[in-house]
Amino acid sequence: GGAVPNGANVFLGVNAGNFTMAAVGDVSQASYNTGIGTLALNGLTRGYRNVAIGDQALRYLTTGNDNLALGTRSGLVVSTGAQNTLIGSYSGYAVSTGSANIAIGYSALGSTSTTTGNVAVGHLAGLYAGSGTTGNTGSDYSVYLGYGSRASAVNTDNEVVIGKNAIGPG
Repeated sequence: GGAVPNGANVFLGVNAGNFTMAAVGDVSQASYNTGIGTLALNGLTRGYRNVAIGDQALRYLTTGNDNLALGTRSGLVVSTGAQNTLIGSYSGYAVSTGSANIAIGYSALGSTSTTTGNVAVGHLAGLYAGSGTTGNTGSDYSVYLGYGSRASAVNTDNEVVIGKNAIGPG
């Protein structure tokens, strides 16, 4: 059988948290979570030490741990990602399995899905790749600083991009 979670969870809001979660193995699983807002941490099953504040923040997180999401729909589709810091509405919106990302600003890293180790600071920072509206879905270990700063291309790693609407050279 499964271990009983330690608890120490706080859920506040319509359908915040998942009261059917169960721990398997380590008793810290499904424990030490805080979800405030409608549907915040609603999909949680075994994740632990997560903080989600905002409407649907980390809504689909299941087993991820040590994530922080502040803002409406920040980290909405994070499922198993870990150690992400997402601050601002729609920040890290699509980071489904990505880990160790930092996104600060409206929709920063909003289209990345499986990325790791990125830093994006600014409105729409790291959201797009190239000169159009193609989502930056897979870059790793890159830094995007400034309004609309973006990757040079999808799946381009190790870029440092600084400036308003700047496109990374790599």
